[in-house]
Amino acid sequence: MKITRQFFIIATLPWCICFLPVTTFCGMTEAEVRLYKANAEKAEKGEAKAQCDIGFFLSNGLGCAVDNQLAAQWYTKSAEQGYAPAMNNLGICYKEGLGVKQNYVTAYKWFRMAAEQDVPFSQYIIGVMLYDGIVVKKDIAKAIEWFMKSAENGLAPAQSALGTILCNGDGVPKDELKGFSWLLKAAAQDDTNGEFQLGLCYHKGKGTKIDFVKAAHFFKKAASKGHHGAQYELGLCYYRGEGVTKNKTEAYAYMQLAKDTELGARAVAKTLEAFRSETEIEAGKKRAKELQEEVTGKPTSK
Repeated sequence: MKITRQFFIIATLPWCICFLPVTTFCGMTEAEVRLYKANAEKAEKGEAKAQCDIGFFLSNGLGCAVDNQLAAQWYTKSAEQGYAPAMNNLGICYKEGLGVKQNYVTAYKWFRMAAEQDVPFSQYIIGVMLYDGIVVKKDIAKAIEWFMKSAENGLAPAQSALGTILCNGDGVPKDELKGFSWLLKAAAQDDTNGEFQLGLCYHKGKGTKIDFVKAAHFFKKAASKGHHGAQYELGLCYYRGEGVTKNKTEAYAYMQLAKDTELGARAVAKTLEAFRSETEIEAGKKRAKELQEEVTGKPTSK
C-alpha cells in the first residue's frame, strides 16, 4: 500500500499557526519585513519561538530572501532549546536536504523528539518511517500507533494512511468500518489519497454500502489533483457507466492520463483504440490534454 508523503514547515507565528508547504513566495510586504526584523531581534536574544519563526521566514522568503542554510541554523538553535515546532522543521530540513546535507538518521531523531511532544506532522512522519522501515526496523504495529496519534490530532494524511491500513487489513486485523470513518475525515479535509481511498470504499462496499455515484464523485476529486489511481478508476467508471453516464471518449482520456503508472490503464486504452475510429481516438487525446491542463493549470505541449 502506498502511504502519502507530504512535508511541511510549521509556521508558529501568532497570525499563522498552521502547516504550510515549503515554497518560495515572490515579493514581500512591508508588514512581513517589519515582522521579520522584530522576530530577528528576539531570536538574537535567544528566544526559541522567535528563532523558529525566523527559520520559517527564511524558508519561505517572507520579509527576507530565501536562505535554507540560515533557516536550518535557526531551527537548530530553537530545537536545541527543546522547541517542538523547530524540531519538526529541522527534521524536514534533514529529510529533504534543505540547507543541510540530507540525513535520514538525523531527520528521524528530530521528528521523533517532536512527535513525543505531540506535533501531529512529526507523529505522521515517524509512522511513515516505521511503516516503510526507513533507518529503523519496519514495524507496522508501531507505525499505526503513531498514525493514530497524528490522526486523532486532526492531520489528514495520517487519517488517510490509518483508514487505508484498516480497510485493507495491512499488518493488522481488517476493520473496514473504522477505516471508512477515518477516510471520511481525511476526505473532508480535501486529502487527495483520502478521496481516492474513499472512492474505493464506495465502489467496493468497504465499510459502507456500494454507491457508484459517490465513488465516481470522490475519484473525480482526486483525479482532478493528478492522482493516477483515481484517474484510472474514474476512467473505468466512464467505460462501464458506473455512477456516471457511459462515455468512451472520457474513459479513454482518463486512461491516457493514468497510463504511465497504471498498467491497467494502458490495457483499457489499447482496447478502446481497437474499437474506435481515428477521429474518436484523436478526440480522446484532445480531451486528455484538456484534463491535464486542468490538473496542472498549464497548457500541454502539442
